Amino acid sequence: MTDDVIRRMNYFDRQFLRESDFKDEQSYHLDQRRRHNHLLHTYGVAEGLKVSKSDAPGQQTFVLVSPGTAYDSLGREIVLRTSLGRDLSAVEVDPGPPTAYASPLYLSIYYDEVEANPSTDPGTKGNTRILEKPEWEERRVAPADPNHLLLAVITRDKNNGNITDVETDPPGRRSAGTSVGDDVIVRSVVLKKDGVPPNQQPVLTCGGPSQAHLEGTLAIGGGNVLLPNTDQGFAGNLYFGGVTDKKETGLRLFGGLVNNAIRAGFIDVCTLDAKDGLRIRVDTNDGGTERMRITAEGNVGIGTDKPITSLQIKDLTTIAAGWLNGGLWANLGSNSFFDGAWKRIDAEKPGVNLHMSAQGAEGQEFRFRREEADGRPPENLAVFGSTTSFISKGKFGIGTATPEYTLHVAGDVATTKLHLLGTDTQLSGFTDGAGELFGYHWITCGTTGKKFVGFVRWPSGNPAYVAFQVGITQPSDLRLKSAIAEINGVLGKVDGIRGVSFELNERGEPDDRRPRVRQIGVIAQEVEAAFPELVPAVGAGAYKGVDYCGLTAVLVEAVKALHAENKELKRRLEILEQKLSIG
Repeated sequence: MTDDVIRRMNYFDRQFLRESDFKDEQSYHLDQRRRHNHLLHTYGVAEGLKVSKSDAPGQQTFVLVSPGTAYDSLGREIVLRTSLGRDLSAVEVDPGPPTAYASPLYLSIYYDEVEANPSTDPGTKGNTRILEKPEWEERRVAPADPNHLLLAVITRDKNNGNITDVETDPPGRRSAGTSVGDDVIVRSVVLKKDGVPPNQQPVLTCGGPSQAHLEGTLAIGGGNVLLPNTDQGFAGNLYFGGVTDKKETGLRLFGGLVNNAIRAGFIDVCTLDAKDGLRIRVDTNDGGTERMRITAEGNVGIGTDKPITSLQIKDLTTIAAGWLNGGLWANLGSNSFFDGAWKRIDAEKPGVNLHMSAQGAEGQEFRFRREEADGRPPENLAVFGSTTSFISKGKFGIGTATPEYTLHVAGDVATTKLHLLGTDTQLSGFTDGAGELFGYHWITCGTTGKKFVGFVRWPSGNPAYVAFQVGITQPSDLRLKSAIAEINGVLGKVDGIRGVSFELNERGEPDDRRPRVRQIGVIAQEVEAAFPELVPAVGAGAYKGVDYCGLTAVLVEAVKALHAENKELKRRLEILEQKLSIG
């Protein structure tokens, strides 16, 4: 069993040491060193291990790896003491014909250990050393194992295998580093890079209380953020190249140059009056065209330098908010906005506005409002809300711009349930949308409780037949039927079907506006046991229904069977009566 504590060898006088003791001593030091490497360093190349093409004659398929050290993700050291040449002529080769050499190749290094140096002592067997050595892998894909460290990506001629290029710092080549805790306290940080002289390497130090001092230039993403001309005489300001174009001290940020010659634009702050403020200028010519402004009053303009509402886009489009009719309304307008009162940007033009509210006296609402330029009073063209909805003077149209009825729908209407609350409701054009299916739909009249059924037209080529009436009528013409067979033995089956009276529960009648009344019918499960073809699935297959029209055929046959039995019993009774009268 693995101990939960670290055990270190302890030595004392006259102690007898065995092989396991020496191995435990080595394991202790290896574990501690690798734990240190793993926890306090990031894995990768620590030094050297640079890969290059061989320039030696006859070694066009060789690469050279310089000496170096790396750490894998387990903290094991991978050490190459001397330069090593690797011949890649036999690696990833398709023998063909013709012979083809795969390219590119990903060269990686990993840790391995083997026993070596057999013992020469008489009567003993075993190796006296363990070699910790680097091993190599060349594959067509980058290594997925974090303990296989990528060194280079090699390109070679597919025809002869000669090395043509070596990418010495490819994506995926990691450099070993240092892992530190949450806080690091140092006197200075020197940022080094190969080829940069020590006196030109940037240094980050503490310049004073709450100050970080950088000696050098800060570059972000290849561009420069430079602070060459800060003016200590104006506290709180940040300068990028001077004062504003109105000669006012403030913030000005230049966007650099296009093609090293044309100003791309700039952002500045000018507050000489309330209409000024933050200005964004972008132009491929001289950078002087203003595109956006945030005034000192808090108004935002896009495409205009004179916004008069919360957000104005170019000349007439506005977005604003304000309190109206007891609630906070947001509005989107063209030449119309609300700012404590309804206003227009251009008084000579009409305006329209969509304003919305999630609270207030009218509840949640959307209102479309129009203001005329000739002095006529404004008009709400449409209102959609939680308390009221209307369009075009109380008539609501869908699919038509000229509604003639309270609800005027020009087109098809699909619904899963339709409640008719009036006593004189009329319906027409009742189909299933496709017009090719034969079926029926129940419609319930809420005030009378009567049920209507509508039959849609027959399949293609036959005349339409739509019927709405109390009760149920189904087409039953002999000319429409085939494979006709009589129903036999119905009396025994009918015995298992009960006629019951009942009330629908909340699942059967979820509409609590309708009164619960007792009804008469049968139980679908009992009918299904005797006549499964009379029990279709209803309610998306969740429940069972009964084809009462088909059930009447069963009852007809049952009555006929009873009638036949009654005739037979009557005949036998007459025979018995004759015999009794003779005797």
